[in-house]
Amino acid sequence: MGLVSDVIDWFSPGEFDAHQGLEERRVRTQLSATVFTGDARNWIDYLSQTPEERYKNKTRALIRWEPESETLRFEPLDENAEPLTDLLNKTHRDVCKRLAKRPMLLESLHEAIFENESNREKPLELRLSSKIPSHVTREMGRSTTSIVCNANEVAKIQSRVADCESNDERLGYTLALHGRILSRLAYNNHPRDRFFEKIRVVAQSLPLLTPLLYEGMSYGRLVPTKAGKVNEKLISKQTGIPQNHLIDDHPYFRMLNRLGSMLFDYKLFKEHEDIVELVAREYVDEKYLRLGISGIMPDVTDTMRAMKYKRKKDRILTDAPEIGRYGILNKSDKKAWNRIAKPMKSMGYTLLSQLGSGEFGRVYDALNQANPSLPLRVAIKVDRSVKEDEAKSIRDSASMIRIGRDLARSPHIIRLFDAGQIPGMGNNYHILQRVDGDTLDNLIGVTGREHSSFMNKPRPGRDEKSRREDYEQRIKESHGEGWRRERITLPFIAQPNLLQYAELLTSILLWVEKVHELGYAVNDLKNGNIMVSRRGQLKAIDLDSYGTIHEPLDKISDFLFLSSSLLLGSMRHRNRTMSALEVEKLLRSPDALREVLSSEQIHDESGTPQFGRLAHQEFVDFEVDLLHRCRGRRYIDDPNELSADIDRLIRIKRDMSTDELVLD
Repeated sequence: MGLVSDVIDWFSPGEFDAHQGLEERRVRTQLSATVFTGDARNWIDYLSQTPEERYKNKTRALIRWEPESETLRFEPLDENAEPLTDLLNKTHRDVCKRLAKRPMLLESLHEAIFENESNREKPLELRLSSKIPSHVTREMGRSTTSIVCNANEVAKIQSRVADCESNDERLGYTLALHGRILSRLAYNNHPRDRFFEKIRVVAQSLPLLTPLLYEGMSYGRLVPTKAGKVNEKLISKQTGIPQNHLIDDHPYFRMLNRLGSMLFDYKLFKEHEDIVELVAREYVDEKYLRLGISGIMPDVTDTMRAMKYKRKKDRILTDAPEIGRYGILNKSDKKAWNRIAKPMKSMGYTLLSQLGSGEFGRVYDALNQANPSLPLRVAIKVDRSVKEDEAKSIRDSASMIRIGRDLARSPHIIRLFDAGQIPGMGNNYHILQRVDGDTLDNLIGVTGREHSSFMNKPRPGRDEKSRREDYEQRIKESHGEGWRRERITLPFIAQPNLLQYAELLTSILLWVEKVHELGYAVNDLKNGNIMVSRRGQLKAIDLDSYGTIHEPLDKISDFLFLSSSLLLGSMRHRNRTMSALEVEKLLRSPDALREVLSSEQIHDESGTPQFGRLAHQEFVDFEVDLLHRCRGRRYIDDPNELSADIDRLIRIKRDMSTDELVLD
């Protein structure tokens, strides 16, 4: 429940530029935390400190959390904390009094806070830190759970409140701090997936305190209350965005305005929670930063770097396409670019680079001027310029939009925004979420060694034997992947360590689990269809292969391909390069598999085994069990088996990491 935890952004949000500030973001670290505020370097500095070094020890308060009486109050543990606890208690009473006029909202607020069993585990304390790179964190210590606030922000709010002449004005300043604290009280101590948890918390928060800041909608715009005007004025000053432009230019306010009347009608909100979560996901997506993975991501090569562009009145000016620049590798690429650039521009999309070229289509990075509700930069997938047959085409718009809508509930899959046919050409196109990063096969060094992509979905009603035969035939075919080696890309700048590898594996399994839960099979599961952003986020791509699950056996190809792709990557992490056929042979012998994985540890750059032999052996035991179960029917017949193994991996990962105790 983010409440208004993200309303005031003390760090100017701006527009994320993929090619600016990469060196600042890319800081090598053993830490694995996923955060949603601030930059990597500051987080690494903060997380490397002891709790004693982080906090201002003279300012401490106890958070009295009493679910039986639905009471929340702040009690000072020293004199320095008294002004802050008085302010928070007054704000909480004011908020509850105002929400009492909307009983469903007050009930929802209490539910979010008082039904969180994590708040029972340890005493709750309020602390301040001048070093924290976030607004507020939830930090789990050995004996207490601390809600840690940015001391500098608290001081600014206290200073402004001292000059307030009305409760409305005071509320406009204090809601930000109060809301952030409440949001951290809604967090689970150990969320299974931090990304899911952040989305849940933000979505849950949106209708709760928004009515305190806004009266409603008028002519498609939010109308602020007196408290809302104070809040907007403060944010405008902090971000440099003019107050009357916040709804257009500030990500959080843009999100609120998109949801509009749903935030003022709680029943309507509950009926459309899936839409709210989707909008919240788009907001959280841009803020995601996984420290360990982002620290080993490579930069973009000059050959693949996008064009720069200039705005001249209503026109967008770019350079002409050239072979050897902007991802254009040969004459065929340039011809395809020239063929579609003008029609796409007439639709409101200006091509900036070619991101990739496959058997079924090319993917471009484009500037979006067509739809202000979409990101400024999008990816566009287009059928190959010479359309051979339907089997070689990407999906038509109707089926693609349906699939994209259904799969949008999985945040580990790229968003599909639109689909259609290019006017006058007949080529299908998809407007997709752009991910600034690279595919996992390139990053780990297995490019071109996986099975060829295919578009034909498994037919329901077939027996298990014929499905396994299809898989074996696909494994023999990697010749169609040769095009991948032509792309000029770079691998991870350092070999992922055991913890980073476990992070990637966890995200992959959570993605597969969610896709199956939504009633779909991936059908073409491989490292080449998974991207990792430069901020360390995993996103599955290429939605063309996805198909509806009609019976449990429809999932068999996913688990078979998963076993092959995971072992291919696992051996590469152990500095061994194998072909898909060699991997398949090893997978057929569990004893040989265990022996190979046990004898060849994942090492760091110095050649030293990482995290100790016990941690390595526990991880190997998990790998062997996972791969063995993917080859059989356990995950097919009982999805809970997969969920249990994901939980097991998460426990192993937590045992290797200490920074997961901090939730941003």
